[in-house]
Amino acid sequence: MQRVMSGAGSAATLPDPGPTVELRSDVALFPLVRVGPYAEYDLVSGPIVRHTVEGGLRVKVTPPLFSRPWRTWISVGAGFADSIAEDHDVPGAGGQPVRVPGAAGLIVDVPVGLGIGARVSEGWMVYAELAARFGVAFAGALYERCSCEPSSYAGRDALAASLGVGVSLDE
Repeated sequence: MQRVMSGAGSAATLPDPGPTVELRSDVALFPLVRVGPYAEYDLVSGPIVRHTVEGGLRVKVTPPLFSRPWRTWISVGAGFADSIAEDHDVPGAGGQPVRVPGAAGLIVDVPVGLGIGARVSEGWMVYAELAARFGVAFAGALYERCSCEPSSYAGRDALAASLGVGVSLDE
């Protein structure tokens, strides 16, 4: 996953892409509409290591664009994320590093996705999904501006983009 920040300070560096793990489940409401919960963890590396845990609900629409064994879908949802940045050093006066304590923040995210999968055996599907999470509301020390101490937090999590691959039990 690659997180793209908005409102970054001049000393901030953008995070590197990192791995993510997601668990999700859904049930059919109608023949082409599914709804269910999701939970995700992602790790962003770089100068500041950040851990984000998220959960929420999503709706998935599965239009029959291709014949079996293929399945396509689009999804949209809403969730809450808790993001924690670890302690880190920033350059201070005279080139001496200054320790910045870790901080945490909450995000209200809107995840969207576009996926394609193929059944490889009875009940099992392999898939790829292009997804994005849009941060729409923020709270907590990680997202607050403070001129009282050196800070290198890279702004708000405006967008998190990913290309995921996985295996799904599809019954």
